Amino acid sequence: MRRAGLKVDSQTLWDQVQGLARHLEPVLERLHDHILSKEVVLVDETRWPVPDPKGRRTKNWFVWSLTSDDAVLYKIKNGYSNQEGEAILQSYRGVAAADCSSSQWVKATLHREPALESSIRESDEVCRLGGPRWRPMHAA
Repeated sequence: MRRAGLKVDSQTLWDQVQGLARHLEPVLERLHDHILSKEVVLVDETRWPVPDPKGRRTKNWFVWSLTSDDAVLYKIKNGYSNQEGEAILQSYRGVAAADCSSSQWVKATLHREPALESSIRESDEVCRLGGPRWRPMHAA
């Protein structure tokens, strides 16, 4: 923008990004609903360190992904607790695949059938032994 002769400070850019985000929110909500309508989803969270501008301790945000066969949704959250997992999965009733580090909040979030408990226990054992990183977490 500077090359074009425009003087734009960082606050103006931030305001523009915030305005665009507000306009896109309904689209993101529809995308979220679309992914949650699928039979199988992949869900993951990744730590995203954000340095403090004043040089103090780095704050950790988390980038959450929710993926289906034809779409991906990314959300930035303050943590990776059950509360954030519930916000991502909402009332999802299908099969959610998650890596071993995500499995605890996924299990706490999903409503499962008792008949699936043995496959959940087997998946827990695979993770405990350091097996495959991705595993299915079933919901009723």
